[in-house]
Amino acid sequence: MIKKTVWSPDTCDCKIEYEWNTDDSASSRKHTVSKILNVCEAHKDLADNATKFLSVLEENQRKNILYGKIVENIDSVTEEKTKSDGTTYRDLKTNCKFNWSFDKDRKLIVDLVGFTTTDKDTIETLIQNDNKLNGKVVIN
Repeated sequence: MIKKTVWSPDTCDCKIEYEWNTDDSASSRKHTVSKILNVCEAHKDLADNATKFLSVLEENQRKNILYGKIVENIDSVTEEKTKSDGTTYRDLKTNCKFNWSFDKDRKLIVDLVGFTTTDKDTIETLIQNDNKLNGKVVIN
């Protein structure tokens, strides 16, 4: 069965309807854009809807991948937190901030508040060792 959903990423003002086949396993499932409901200034000049979708998706994943790497690898800025259902997860300490934006070339610019120079050096190494991040992220 074909399912559709609308996605509004937190990385831009695009609003995208995409679809997938629920008969496909989650690991092999392909998401394809069916409609662009709103296109932001940063993506309006891209060639077609598929290119817009892939660009928006890559930017969103890049931000999320970096955030995940920080939470997984930099113990000095993270702590265990508890959800209302009692399950625990790791997240940034309240005094640490991951402020992000994109420059005009859609490079991810990240201002890390409450991080030491050592923390930032470790993050730079994580970025350099990841093809999805290397050359596409600037840490301040």
